[in-house]
Amino acid sequence: MLLKKMLRDIRLNLSQFITIFLMVTIGVMAYCGIEAYMEGMQQTSDTFYRENNLQDLNVLGTGFSKEDLNTVNNIEGVNIAERKLVINANNSLDSDKDYLVSFIESNEISKFYVVDGEKFDKSKKRSMA
Repeated sequence: MLLKKMLRDIRLNLSQFITIFLMVTIGVMAYCGIEAYMEGMQQTSDTFYRENNLQDLNVLGTGFSKEDLNTVNNIEGVNIAERKLVINANNSLDSDKDYLVSFIESNEISKFYVVDGEKFDKSKKRSMA
């Protein structure tokens, strides 16, 4: 009895039924698409953070010695610490370009993400000529 009434109501209001059905279908499709997109972004960022060992904390200052580095390494919860010198430089010939020059000791934390060119190798000696 209830099934007959439902089928009759659907037949009498077919355009409204189709409209609501399409709206619900599009809403579910949009939700699934956004959810899948966000899951992919989460996996990509987790992989990037893991591969490049991004830092959790930055200590900024001047004149950090090897003893200061050892002190930081001995703090509970610190897995690894390294010193890095970063200098902002600008080209006097081309004022539109600024350069960020990084001098690193070990490249274990926040590794450089190489887009093009040669990966960093601390064992290589380079001449400035």
